[in-house]
Amino acid sequence: MYGRSLGGVGRKILETYQENNSHLTNFHIMHANLRYGSSQYNDGGATEVTSTLERCSNLTHINLYYCNINAGILLPMVEAMRGLRSLEQLYLDLNDIRNAGCEALATLLEDPNSNLERLQIRENNIGNEGAISLVKSLSHNTKLKHLFLGQNPIDQLGVESDFYNLFCKTLSIKETHSSNHTLETVEVDNLDEWSLLDMNKDTNKSHVAIKKILIYHPDIDMTPLFGWDNDGEWTLKALPYVIAWFDKAWVVKASDLDERQVAVFVQEVERTRISRRKLSSIYKFAKAMPVRFVQADYVKMDEKKRKRVD
Repeated sequence: MYGRSLGGVGRKILETYQENNSHLTNFHIMHANLRYGSSQYNDGGATEVTSTLERCSNLTHINLYYCNINAGILLPMVEAMRGLRSLEQLYLDLNDIRNAGCEALATLLEDPNSNLERLQIRENNIGNEGAISLVKSLSHNTKLKHLFLGQNPIDQLGVESDFYNLFCKTLSIKETHSSNHTLETVEVDNLDEWSLLDMNKDTNKSHVAIKKILIYHPDIDMTPLFGWDNDGEWTLKALPYVIAWFDKAWVVKASDLDERQVAVFVQEVERTRISRRKLSSIYKFAKAMPVRFVQADYVKMDEKKRKRVD
């Protein structure tokens, strides 16, 4: 059973912090019944908790473990947390927020001002719908590193592809580059660990993106990089950037191999593979715009020959 509601003493303590909030950074209430109080007019302390969250602007950790919180109680709390830019960790294990509660938390994760790094919502009767709403909210989130959804009735087959696409969309290089490179830990029962999460542990997110592109795009299409200048002619402005990108890709790959203490000859194999792909990309430029790679004299001579034939 859940513990008792906050009671008079607990409420007085919260009121004190509401009046003098400058030094409060950690907020912990555990084994309490915030949903029901001693009468139908008493909510058990949820209102006081929400008011405290609104007024204590320096909170970094919030722990509301086993407090009989449902989605209805959570929604105003999430609204209160929206202004807490210093909030890094939120623990809501062993409550009853369900899918609706996940939708409320998703709005918090979508907020560009959110700096939340760790979210724990184990044992909250969350299903696939709630898990997927969280996945969608993390598409552009670059702060959350750890998400714990264990011991919830989530079907592995129903969410695995959604999580995988969150880490690495493979339809295009642009989508792979814009995938989530921040999440390092995802706990969902019966879901395997992904090597992509290990990649995300690299603090240089540009390197993470390069690694994923090299893995999932073996033949990089250069066509989207072709462009027209102001005179309506094809340009080669992107070519130096393409070459520089592959040079950087080799450095990234080599450093990754060094960390794993792979033999030198394996590094040379990787260097050769990346070099071949760089040359292939240059060839595609040349094939698409051959006139740019032929000397002007040859072009003029070819035009004279055509006139003689005519």
